[in-house]
Amino acid sequence: MKKNRTVSFISLTLIFSVFLLLPSFLFAQVYGNIGFKKDVPEEIRKACPMCDEFLDVKWVDDKRNIGKLKAEMYRDGKKEGIVYLLVKLEDVGSDNMFRRGEGVTYDITKTEYSSKDFERFVRGADYTYDKGFFFMTAEKGGKKRKFSQGVIPSRYSMRSYANFSKTLCIPYPNVKYAFVAETKKPFIQKDLSKDLREKYERILKFATDKCNDLRKKCDVEGIKYCDAIDVNYDGLNDYVFHFNLIENGSSPAMEYIFFSQKGKYKFQEVGACFGGKYYMPIFYAALEKGEAVYYAKCNLTQVTTGGN
Repeated sequence: MKKNRTVSFISLTLIFSVFLLLPSFLFAQVYGNIGFKKDVPEEIRKACPMCDEFLDVKWVDDKRNIGKLKAEMYRDGKKEGIVYLLVKLEDVGSDNMFRRGEGVTYDITKTEYSSKDFERFVRGADYTYDKGFFFMTAEKGGKKRKFSQGVIPSRYSMRSYANFSKTLCIPYPNVKYAFVAETKKPFIQKDLSKDLREKYERILKFATDKCNDLRKKCDVEGIKYCDAIDVNYDGLNDYVFHFNLIENGSSPAMEYIFFSQKGKYKFQEVGACFGGKYYMPIFYAALEKGEAVYYAKCNLTQVTTGGN
């Protein structure tokens, strides 16, 4: 009897230990940020169901979409520190919006972030960019200030506001649109769930088959960093991805979306979204009548719900 009690005690201890550890297995790490807006109006959340969080931009010039942001940065899942940024969104549909892409922030100092004089300066300044938008110069009353571009959450920097675990948005001051500042990149995780593994392998096979059909060698590394975002408002992630053909002296990108429709996933080419120009891959959402998610020039909501 004593031996049986000992075995039972050990069994109960093991069960209790597993129970305590269970949350760490079931739930991924939650990445918070002091830069997330706390009191988001319910109408904005309803209009942007694809946005998990909203960056708390303090607007300084509503008419020209200029504001400031204090936020934390992560690199490879570890909190790196606080950044102070000047945010400048372009008018929706403008050439500059598509050419700048996700590079909508510029580094400022902590002192500038807190300064009313700095706010007055940026509010009425004239702005010019260098050729690649890496620098922005503000000029007003004989005073100039040159800003360098802030870190863009991407596969190249691997720096982000939420370790690419959430879709983060910035509603425009007029609340007619929301700019997507960061998307989820689920395939960069070390341990993929069964569902994510199946989706990744299906996308990878699609790309490999396309390359074989074209009799081309391809670089498929970009698939790992694809953007996951719900573009058709069905509550399921859709996946925008690319792979590159390897040709002499060039590597043209093939752009596709793997999207959910009536419970099934399909593929659709989206390379035409760039209009044949050197536009950057950006997402933004229209929040008023005809709510939709756009990728560069394309209305992805229409594309994935049977529209043109």
